[in-house]
Amino acid sequence: MNSKSKIEYKNEGCDSVNALLNLKNMAQGGTLKAIVQYAEDELQEIIDSLGEGETFSLYEIIPRLFDKGEPFIIGYYQSKVWIEENGLCAFEVIQEVQEFEMETWGSYVTKINSEDILSTFVFMKGSEYIENLNSYKSFLSTDKEYYCKEELMIILQEIQDDLTD
Repeated sequence: MNSKSKIEYKNEGCDSVNALLNLKNMAQGGTLKAIVQYAEDELQEIIDSLGEGETFSLYEIIPRLFDKGEPFIIGYYQSKVWIEENGLCAFEVIQEVQEFEMETWGSYVTKINSEDILSTFVFMKGSEYIENLNSYKSFLSTDKEYYCKEELMIILQEIQDDLTD
């Protein structure tokens, strides 16, 4: 008979969700590094798509990065594997998503399957990360809504710095 208690099994591997609170370490830790790298790639695409003199709304960055109407990972099994490989406990991810939805919308809106739960989790953590970037907060503190390539590069550079620190 195994000497581990049920509580030890329950807590094994599930503590990583609680460790996500330190946002600056989010980019460095393996669990959410993929989300931050995804944000970097998507923001680079936005910047590359802007022509000379074109601008992009700061308020569209988070929806464009994390709320595309498509899954972060396509496939239930692939999403489940991503959750497990990134050291997350599926039940705690579901709980965190449901708490977020209750606080934000007053009801549960995400279907309970690994693909939808992961996509909502990525939206939550990615949004939280972007909203806590100094450059993003600095831009939000102005009355200006639209930013050119060079200005958006400041946000991109901060993301890249987080990934290399």
